[in-house]
Amino acid sequence: MQSATTTTVQVQASVSARLNRRKGKVKEYLFGYLLILPTFALTFLFTDIPLLRTMYDSFFQGSLLGGLKGYVGLHNYTASLQSGGAMSLFVTLKFTIGFVVLATMLGLIIGLLLNKPIKGISLFRTAFIVPLVVPIVATGFIWVTLFNPFFGIVDRILAAVGLPRVDWFNDPHAALVTVILFSTWQHFGQNVILFLAALKGLPKDLLEAAEIDGAGPFKRVKSIVLPLLVPSIALIVVLTTIAALQVFTQIYVLTGGGPVGSTTTAAFYIYSQAFTLYNTGTADALATILFIITIAITILQMRVLRRFGAEGHEASNA
Repeated sequence: MQSATTTTVQVQASVSARLNRRKGKVKEYLFGYLLILPTFALTFLFTDIPLLRTMYDSFFQGSLLGGLKGYVGLHNYTASLQSGGAMSLFVTLKFTIGFVVLATMLGLIIGLLLNKPIKGISLFRTAFIVPLVVPIVATGFIWVTLFNPFFGIVDRILAAVGLPRVDWFNDPHAALVTVILFSTWQHFGQNVILFLAALKGLPKDLLEAAEIDGAGPFKRVKSIVLPLLVPSIALIVVLTTIAALQVFTQIYVLTGGGPVGSTTTAAFYIYSQAFTLYNTGTADALATILFIITIAITILQMRVLRRFGAEGHEASNA
């Protein structure tokens, strides 16, 4: 009888302890949700609601001043693609490929170089971060001066080595290249910082073991560093791609979308339709298309790079 009573008390104590632990976890969850609630509310208010409103408005005829006038179905989508929206998406694609490749590769190479314990390395790290903190309008003015076909130093250098001068901002073939170079210079410092942070987190014992086994710098980077960096590369590629798909200020400052639309990206086209021509329905339609493309590309990149990451980890562990 006493043994049964003791067992009952032990069971009740165990159940009580379990309930207390569960209450503690519930309080932790509630506290966590309470912390993220302001950010979630602000994101929903200033990002999600305008996004949903843009998608809704894309099915109506409207103007910047007059509001919505009537349901038009998919007319805004066909009109935006036929009136230059499709070309702007193609320009955005070309810009994105060039920008992402250059900004990612430069960020990785310079990140690897700056990860070395060299005297005065902080000065070099600061130099690559400076373009990030200077306003794009100011740096854009500097680039316009450097690439001026009459007195710019770039064309003077080309002429000094016997190469023909290039009208960087008025030649349809050169204008987009100039914008890509400028955007890369202005942005790749952010990728350098991210790559440096990822390199600092790599296991040093693994790299030291490979060095003791006789692996050179190139082989260590190829067989150990790059496979371990794949998650960071995936994140950087996705962030750089999103920045490329939204490029606007660089276009506005350097070329204004010209010449003959060769640098009119989707974001600049949306701005022109909404705030210059007041075709808000067309702008809403292309903004929706651009959003869907951005989501699709991001998901595809994450899946592809995640697969390469898994294969890379298996190869580095072999």
